[in-house]
Parts: sequence; C-alpha cells; structure tokens
Amino acid sequence: CPKQDLAGIHFHIPRDTEELWMSSNRISSLQAGAFRGLTRLTVLNLAHNELTYLPAGIFDELKNLRVLNLNNNKLKFLREGTFDRLPKLKVLHLHENQLRSLPEGCLDRLESLEGVHLHDNPWDCGSCTVLYLSHWLSQNTLKVGAYTRT
Repeated sequence: CPKQDLAGIHFHIPRDTEELWMSSNRISSLQAGAFRGLTRLTVLNLAHNELTYLPAGIFDELKNLRVLNLNNNKLKFLREGTFDRLPKLKVLHLHENQLRSLPEGCLDRLESLEGVHLHDNPWDCGSCTVLYLSHWLSQNTLKVGAYTRT
C-alpha cells in the first residue's frame, strides 16, 4: 500500500503476508498490536511516513522479519527492547529521522544483523547516552551501511 495517503493502519492484514510495504504515506502513529499474528512477515517497509514514536512491543511477534525500513520518518527516540524480539533481522534502516541517541543495548540482541543505516540523524555527541552507540559502532563497523552522497 505505498503512496496511498494512509494516515494509519486501520485494516486487517492477512496473517500469511510475507512483505508489507506501507512507505510514502502519512502514517504518524501505530497502534499496539498493529502487526499481531504476522509471524510470516519478512519485510516491513514504513519508510517515508510521519512516525514520531513506536509503541512498546510493536514488533514483538515478527519473529521472521529480515528487513525493517523506518527511514525518513520523524522518530525522536526508540524504547529499550524495541528490536529485542527480532532474531532474524538482517537489515535495519533508521536513517533520516530525528534520533539523537539509541537506548543502551538497543542493537545487542540482533545477532543476524548484517547492515544498519543510521546516517542523517542529529546525533547528540555531547551526551552520555551516545556512548552506547559509539561503542557499538566501533565493535560492528562492517554492519554499518556506507553512505555516499551522489
């Protein structure tokens, strides 16, 4: 449902859905349980929306998720545990949001992670909360998506 001018996900998503493309809409919030029962989902694209926060546990049932696109939203913070139950996540797009830091341990449980895109966020490099991100980046340099402006 990309580019449908949707303001939210207020419809039933079939449980056998494997890819859900909700990019380039006007989605500003997600209701808790929006993705309940979507255990076959491997790709979730919420890029280019107006999300400012993610409800606790929003991705908890997406055990087979491999790609999560949250780029080009208005996310200001992430809750602890946001990605903890995504054991198969390989690619995470968080670039071009309004993130200033990440909660400690936010990326630690993503054992399958191969790439994370974090560029173009207003990182607060003077804050103690950025120490986790700095340490994680130094330990996982091969997973961080290269960014070149073209």
